[in-house]
Amino acid sequence: MAEMDVVMPMAVPVLMVVVMLMVVAMMMMPVVMIVFMAVHLHLSVSASANRTHHAASKSLIRISSPPCGISFPPPQSGQGSSR
Repeated sequence: MAEMDVVMPMAVPVLMVVVMLMVVAMMMMPVVMIVFMAVHLHLSVSASANRTHHAASKSLIRISSPPCGISFPPPQSGQGSSR
């Protein structure tokens, strides 16, 4: 029996590898885009909620603070200073 040597040019395996990599990349692209959009949406909602929280907290702090630096309660009758 004679040996049958099939000589395959080097370009065929390289082309197959390139095509397989392209197929894998094209299959991954929608998944990457969906994950990116979900993370972006989550971060934008979180940032918006954080800004809203800080705006409300600052206004409540301003409302509850006294207008001057130090304030004392008014003296009760009979306990005031005798000036």
